[in-house]
Amino acid sequence: MDGVELHLEIESGFYKEIEEDLTHGNVEILRKTIQHHLKSACLVTMDIVVNSPKSIPRSEGKAIRVIDKRKDEVIRL
Repeated sequence: MDGVELHLEIESGFYKEIEEDLTHGNVEILRKTIQHHLKSACLVTMDIVVNSPKSIPRSEGKAIRVIDKRKDEVIRL
């Protein structure tokens, strides 16, 4: 079965508040809250990956917003 994974960055203020610990309980609450809202709004369950501020590479030029990691299938987005 295919899965969807959403990577997000937390704000630097929140990152300092949790003492730069991505395993902090508040991060888990945030992850589950986002996951619940997406499931309620989109009817899709997504794995949420919380990253530190500015850790996701920025695109120069056309943004790549969806990465398809399935094997042997090509989907044009």
